[in-house]
Amino acid sequence: MKIITHKFKQGPDTIKYLVNLVDPVSGHPLESHLASNVNESRELAYELSERHEANAIQFNTGFSIMENNN
Repeated sequence: MKIITHKFKQGPDTIKYLVNLVDPVSGHPLESHLASNVNESRELAYELSERHEANAIQFNTGFSIMENNN
C-alpha cells in the first residue's frame, strides 16, 4: 500500500488536499480523505500509513488537474 496526496483548487480562492490510500498493483485509490490544509493532509497521510502499514507516502507539491464535465 502507498499514500498519495493531491493539492487542488476548489473555486478560485480555495485550496484543498486529497489524501488517498492507493493499491500499488492497480494504482486505484482504496480510501480517500479530504483535508482543508497542508498540515491536516500530512496528519491524515501518516495516520493512514500507520493504520494500513503503507510503505510509501508521496506528497505532491503541484496542483492536480481536474476536469469539469458540465
